[in-house]
Amino acid sequence: DTLQAYGGRATFFIVGSRVNDYKDTLKRIRDSGSEIGNHTFNHKNLEKISPEEVTSQIEMTNDAVEAVTGFRPKLVRVPYGAFKGQVPGLVSYPMIQWNIDTQDWSSKDKDAIAASVLSQARDGSIILMHDLYSATAEAFETVIPLLAAQGYQFVTVSEMYAAKGVPLEAGQGYFNIPKGVSGEYLINFHRNQRADEDCKSFLPAVKFRVKFFLTRTPCRALYLI
Repeated sequence: DTLQAYGGRATFFIVGSRVNDYKDTLKRIRDSGSEIGNHTFNHKNLEKISPEEVTSQIEMTNDAVEAVTGFRPKLVRVPYGAFKGQVPGLVSYPMIQWNIDTQDWSSKDKDAIAASVLSQARDGSIILMHDLYSATAEAFETVIPLLAAQGYQFVTVSEMYAAKGVPLEAGQGYFNIPKGVSGEYLINFHRNQRADEDCKSFLPAVKFRVKFFLTRTPCRALYLI
């Protein structure tokens, strides 16, 4: 497991209609300390359906995840990144977007995917990938060791925003951590640890995932979903 080797965990955004097909996987995600997010029930464009159906798409997914894991997701990733019309007023959760799109769904080329990540990744980035393609998995196995060698860690969305002191608010979209926002891990996570211990013990392990989140203060970190 690539992330496990580097002490990482991730945020997984789940399509609700598939929950019952992956019960064991969801339980493993939850037990590993990783985070589960909401990717709607049927992957519909929320800007093109009724307000009632928007709510249904979100809450049906949360119900399904909670029934399997006991955890109710607190974050949403809207399909197609479509959230500039009616959606902000209807989705009562923070909406996680991205600022780097690897276009893995289009190229299906491991070298192109890896190059996209490595050339654009910076402190605070969210990098979109999909775990549907073998090329993405291969690229992932390439970039994780290289980013880890630069000092990055792999964390969940909620952990990273908390570490940076940036609140996640309902109905708002989040693409990355803005430049110049530093935060303090000691304040937000490890109040009783010394700074030099923080980077060593920040995270337990998870298996894999497809969206990155990076920070460099006081140690670098990478968020994946």
